[in-house]
Parts: sequence; structure tokens; C-alpha cells
Amino acid sequence: MADILQNIIQYIQNDRDGINLKVVLCMAFARFLQSGEFTWDTWEPLSSWKSQVARKHVSFNANGSVTLTLPMSKMDQYRKGTNIHLSLSNTPLCPVKALSILFQHHPRPPTDPLFSRLYGPFNKPYFVNKMRELLLRAGISSAHISGHSIRKGAAVSAAANGISREDIKLLGRWKSDAVDVYINELAEDEHIKKILRINARLHISKQHTPTNNIIHLTLPWHWRHEPLPRIALAPRKQGS
Repeated sequence: MADILQNIIQYIQNDRDGINLKVVLCMAFARFLQSGEFTWDTWEPLSSWKSQVARKHVSFNANGSVTLTLPMSKMDQYRKGTNIHLSLSNTPLCPVKALSILFQHHPRPPTDPLFSRLYGPFNKPYFVNKMRELLLRAGISSAHISGHSIRKGAAVSAAANGISREDIKLLGRWKSDAVDVYINELAEDEHIKKILRINARLHISKQHTPTNNIIHLTLPWHWRHEPLPRIALAPRKQGS
């Protein structure tokens, strides 16, 4: 998933809408966010910030990290708020650098939505459509893209990079074994690839398999057990 995101972000324009979109992709991938945790349909300045992420919910820390507080989420049953910690990195997908650019170039009041666009709400359909648009520009299929794709892709990428199941659950805030659906899907995909490689080897005849480009010649039986016959040469004529 990381390589796909690095590919598509180069097609994002460096304007207000583009910067907002890039931050969302970087942040959602870094911490396995659900689309409902950063999108919104309507925004009331006096009340929406109490349940949806606003500018006031982002804290830039002295150690270079960022803390994002989700005022409400599906995994926060008692609505205590959830702190999402984002680390600084030297990759094109660094969420801290992306957030810094957003706050520097497009400052907004504390109770404004964290993410916005010039016209209309920053809702789930808009986000999914922009994802599909970027994928098509990069020549990548967008057939199975949904609002859940970033969270799923982050979990699969983490498993492929050797991150343990328990650490994946920690990053994605999974308290149940729901993450196994993604991890097992990756394991099944690798299993299928292995089966296909083994199966392909069945169709390769051993006698047709080259070995270091060495040609083996088999001599007739009597040549190997009897001396080679002498061949008499006729005397050479003078003048010829």
C-alpha cells in the first residue's frame, strides 16, 4: 500500500484541496484511520468540533511528533476521546510534515474542521472519488477502492513488513481479532503464489532443463571399449 500511495501523491496538486487530501492519505495510512474519523457531511462551528476532528485537536509536540485527539470514534464507546500519536519520518508519506504544511499554508480557526475543501463538505464520497481519480492517473485499478481501503491496506502492509500481530492491533486500535481478516488474507495470497510456483515446476521436463550450458555427448558402446580404427592416408602426389 505504501508504494501505491507514494505513486499517487505525486499527482496531487499543490493547492488547498490537494494539501488537505495529501495530509489525509498520509495520516490515515500511518495510524490505520477509518474514513469516518476524518470526513464530515455538515459542520456547525459551535458544536461539530465536539464530535468530529477540528484544528484544535492537533498538537505539535517538542519531540517532533504530533498528537491527534479523536473526540469520538466507533472504538471509543464511552466517548472519552482517543489520542493518536504520529511520528516524524523521512519518507514522502510523513504525516507530521504534511500536517505542518497544512497548518502553515492554510491556517484556520481552532473550531474549524481539520480537513476541508474549497467548495462542499470533506465527506466520504468526495474522499473515495479523489482516491479513484488519483489511482486512474497513476494507471492503477480503482475497482475495489472504498472508504475502508486505507485502513485495510495499512494493516496488510504492516504484516508484509514483518510487524507483529499485536503491534498491528495496537496501531489500529483493534481490541478484538478483527485484524486477522486482513492478515490471513495476506497469508492466503502468499500461499496461492507459492502453490502456483510449485505447480509450474511440474510442467518443466528435467531432460530439457539446461545445466550450465554443458552439452553431454554419448558415444556408441563399442567406441568406449575398443580402440579407434586406424585410417590410412594415401601418399601425397608431387606437384599437388
